[in-house]
Amino acid sequence: MLILILGPSGAGKTTVIEELVSNYKWVPINSYITRPARAREMYKISISEAEYLRLRRAGELFSDLEQHGYCYGTSLQEITAALRDSVPHVLDFTYTRRQEVFGGREHTAIALLPETDAELVRRLEEAGREDRIDQALRDLLAINDMVSHSGSSEFAVVPVVNLRNQVAQAAAQIDALVKRFS
Repeated sequence: MLILILGPSGAGKTTVIEELVSNYKWVPINSYITRPARAREMYKISISEAEYLRLRRAGELFSDLEQHGYCYGTSLQEITAALRDSVPHVLDFTYTRRQEVFGGREHTAIALLPETDAELVRRLEEAGREDRIDQALRDLLAINDMVSHSGSSEFAVVPVVNLRNQVAQAAAQIDALVKRFS
């Protein structure tokens, strides 16, 4: 079972995924990235551009994206395993390419949203990522638009609000939603 967690920078995707893996026994799907992984990005594997290009040429990548000047890819083997398994496999994925990459493939998408724009800005400032604020706010608007129109797409996107200091509740809500729809 493939579950995508979508959201702007600062929404808490990494933290909620850690909670789902630790307390609900979900399986994380690793992503390959050509930028240095941030301290809390446990499921992003930083590799050289040469190694990334080797994976691309060998056909080992399910998704192959370029964003913010870096390459991001997901293992074809891990996605194939997720689609065959009844246990939820979770992936932090960019909302902008979800339909293009996963359209026509069975998956559930959860839009993880901050409670307010101001809370999103606070989280990014607290993390020292002020350079991401404008883009994160634009992403949040686009994600809210995608959620409001998701009934017309092949797969719905379910919104979950990640309240400040209530990661466990957001993870529990996501786990309950996935169990209900599976």
